[in-house]
Amino acid sequence: MEGLDLKMMCKYKNNPLNIRYSGFNRWQGLEGERNGFCEFSELSYGIRAAAIILMRSYRKQGIDKMRSLVRRWAPPSENPTEKYLEFVRNKTKIWPDEALRQPAQYALIIWAMAWFEQGTKTAFSPADVLKVINQFKITLQ
Repeated sequence: MEGLDLKMMCKYKNNPLNIRYSGFNRWQGLEGERNGFCEFSELSYGIRAAAIILMRSYRKQGIDKMRSLVRRWAPPSENPTEKYLEFVRNKTKIWPDEALRQPAQYALIIWAMAWFEQGTKTAFSPADVLKVINQFKITLQ
């Protein structure tokens, strides 16, 4: 993505939130899959896909609070959901039942979720995530 030189070691290439691959996905920048997870040509495309899922798909399902968002993303059958929620809350200072109304809130959440998913501090900031959101014109829907 022009103007952003984002780099981060991800478990799956440029996929900081470990988005699962589906043959139905036509993500921009998708190069393929490994072990059932998407791999992207650039980190900005992985961030873009995460933002679209959280800001559009989940909101259309009525998921507009961090608690329900994290529970949907990281269900207890696959993850330590309560630890995940606590981690994201501590990093973002967003209350779990606070309504999410601003792209900047989602930028913070994506940044914290990437940190939790990868097990290491991200090499990008919430401001970098917001730049991706703005450059790709991802809006709340």
